[in-house]
This record gives sequence, C-alpha cells and structure tokens, in this order.
Amino acid sequence: MVYYDNIPDELRKLKQWVNTLNDSKVPMNSNEYISASAVDSSTWSTYEQSRSVTDVGIYDYMGFVFDDNGYIGIDIDCGYEDGFYSDIALDIITTCKSYCEKSKSGRGFHIILKGDMNFKGLNNHNGIEIYKDSRFFVMTGNTFMYKEIIENQKAVDYILSTYFNNVIENDTKASNIYNPKWNYCSYTGTLPTEPIYYEVGQGSRNNSMLSLAGKLANYGYTPEQVYKQICKVNERFCKPPISKKELMNITNSVFKYKEREMNNS
Repeated sequence: MVYYDNIPDELRKLKQWVNTLNDSKVPMNSNEYISASAVDSSTWSTYEQSRSVTDVGIYDYMGFVFDDNGYIGIDIDCGYEDGFYSDIALDIITTCKSYCEKSKSGRGFHIILKGDMNFKGLNNHNGIEIYKDSRFFVMTGNTFMYKEIIENQKAVDYILSTYFNNVIENDTKASNIYNPKWNYCSYTGTLPTEPIYYEVGQGSRNNSMLSLAGKLANYGYTPEQVYKQICKVNERFCKPPISKKELMNITNSVFKYKEREMNNS
C-alpha cells in the first residue's frame, strides 16, 4: 500500500524523484518511458511529475534519489523475526527518531534523517544498508512510528559504529598499500567524516593513490568524485605531488577494472 500524502514536504520540494515498476528496482524517468540514473540528476523529476505518472498507472511507485545534500537513508531488510518486529529494526528506528516507512515488500523499513558520513553508501551484508548519495528508495509513504525528518548525527554515528564497524575495518585491512585511519572513537561512539591521511614519499605515490582510488570507488564514489578526492590528498600529502594527468589515469584504470568485474559477474 502507498500513502504518498505522508511524504514530508521538504522531500517534495526537491527535484530528486524517479519512478519504478512493480517487478523492478530500476529507476525510471518520470517524463519519458526510459530508465533514469541515480547518479545523473538530468534524469530526475519533481515530486509532482513523479506523482502524476504514478497516479495514472504509468508507473507503480515513486522513488527518492539521495544526492549528498544532507539526507541519509537507512534500508532495513531484516525488519521482522518470527512475525514480530526485529530487535535490530526497533533499535535503529527508535535511535533515529526520524521519518520511517514500511518498504513495498512489507518486510522491511526505510528511514530518512539528516546527517553526514564519509561514505556515499555501505552495505553490512546482514540486512542493513546506509546511503547519502547515488542510490534511491522506492517510496511507499506507509509510515511507521515517525513521520517527520529530523537531524540526528548522533544516530548516524551510532549506527555506523554498531552495525557497520566490521565493514569499515575489513575494508581498511583489505588494502595494505595505503590505509588512512578512520580513528573510531570508542568513548563517544563516533566516526569522523574524513579519515586521517598521512604523508606519502617518492616511490609509493602512484600505488598509494591507486589504492585510495579503489577504496573510494568501492564506497560508491563516482569517477569525478574519486578524482577530486585523490587530487586533494595528492596535493596535501604526496611529497612531491604527482601530475594531475597521472591521477586521471589512475581514476580511469580503477573504473575500467570495476566495469570488467561487473561484466564478468
């Protein structure tokens, strides 16, 4: 069931809407019957446009795209255990105290709140995902407990440290070439919005930037965002910095490799 009148006004004012069909998770363009993209804002529409084509039955659902503009989405697939709300779902929902809706399957929950994190998105491979960019939620408006969006950075920090800490630690260990430290603080239960980078000398600059670019790509950064970040790190921490042309080559090689992996999977 959908109740789109329950969607908060602040989301309706944003041009970050797409549509979907009932049997698909592919984002669709509200203005043309073609696919949209969660990373291309030119394929998004207004709430009114998305709502109108849903109301007349062209599409089955509306979708809200996260665009790194202050909103974080938490997707809880493990919403129920033995027919009851799961402890994990209730812990996350009551910690966030922000807009929450049941997913279209009826077996999970979506939460939208305001905050920030260093990652574009993470999946703990145990029923919980968290995103701030380049992903979208199939919306239902079928609210549960909380109807308003609030700012709650403490909740974001708690969820990352409680449900994603192993993901972050394993990713750091996976790359033994260049490992910026996230410096998790056990006292406050928070993670910084950026890691602590360290100086890289001649002889290891290229491999270090390649390692960092691969890490950022795995976190869901676009090629443009990866290039921008490694340029920033290169300028501040590589002694001396390598050329921007080489950084572009590094970025391109990382995404060509990821494309090959996807095609072979």
